[in-house]
Amino acid sequence: MMKRILFVIILFGVPVHAGETTFESMARYYNDSETQVFSPHTRISSSIMKDSVVIGAGYAEDVVVSASSDVRSWSSKGVISDLRKEESGDLTFNLQSGSVTGYFIQSDENDYHSQTYGLSTTRDFFQKNTTLDIGVGLGVDHVGNSHEIGFNAPMQHQNVTIGITQVYSPVSIAQLLFDFTAENGFLSGSYRLARLGQTDGSVIGIPENSPNSRVRESLAYKYNHFFKSINSSLATTLRIYYDTWDVKSATLEERLSHDYGKHFSMTYNIRYYQQGQANFYQDKYDPTNLPVFFTGNKTLSNYFTALAGLRPTFHFGKDWEAYAKVEYYIERFGNFTDVGDPLNPADDKLYSINALILGAGFSGKF
Repeated sequence: MMKRILFVIILFGVPVHAGETTFESMARYYNDSETQVFSPHTRISSSIMKDSVVIGAGYAEDVVVSASSDVRSWSSKGVISDLRKEESGDLTFNLQSGSVTGYFIQSDENDYHSQTYGLSTTRDFFQKNTTLDIGVGLGVDHVGNSHEIGFNAPMQHQNVTIGITQVYSPVSIAQLLFDFTAENGFLSGSYRLARLGQTDGSVIGIPENSPNSRVRESLAYKYNHFFKSINSSLATTLRIYYDTWDVKSATLEERLSHDYGKHFSMTYNIRYYQQGQANFYQDKYDPTNLPVFFTGNKTLSNYFTALAGLRPTFHFGKDWEAYAKVEYYIERFGNFTDVGDPLNPADDKLYSINALILGAGFSGKF
């Protein structure tokens, strides 16, 4: 049962003195009865110099209150709260046969600071029916710990993305996307504990120790087709993933959008995700045979997720729309247990999550 449901629409506006200005404002609420996250977001972009240059900026927050499995088991308070703030900016130059974009993202939490810099470019070929996208990014993070004064662990990640988009016809388009990310530095959680099983069935926790480097690779294929006869579009996404920690996953998503008239449309979407565990992951480690690396990160275990959702959209004016979103999300873990009271073995059970996600927002051009 959900303890509460919050539905918020954020109104936002700014004066415009440039060419075409695009604006979006939305809010999202996640609730799985253990963790609640409220996420407002705003973004505005404006074109200048006869639309050859586009300047964009965004702001987002995540307000988190959590009493998740790890928090209940290891935190003295049994609940934590945090606030993440994110500012972003981007600058795009539209060229005759493509574009170049530079961007910057800064994110701050109570004990985490992140800065990401990126550059991407697109190039059109064959009368703009084929587009090549190439992007590179660099992230510099600093991990803190409120329990240890002066704790500051660095982490960096480098990212390369290559995509090819192909227009097959006026009603069908496909994209192939390859993503490569290398991470190095402090890749453990500054609060997360690995669990050591004791002979009496109880559990104790020790700070996890993950490898200090990780390489991630993914390949995604997306195909969109518009069916004129039923005034609907179908979008299919298939993604496979692998990393050097031996985590493998596959994602399948289907999204159907139907126009019920000029002023109302509905999008239906489903997504399924299946993952295998990291090569050093164990639910509980044997203290007499502890490996070099050990973790308490449940997202490195064997699990699957599923999501089903609806998004009604109301179109008004020429370029304005308002929308809502309702999604139901589940996670089922195959080998991660909720230890509950670490001293009571009877509390152990496989962990699972059922969550309700609500959202609302509007966007437009002027």
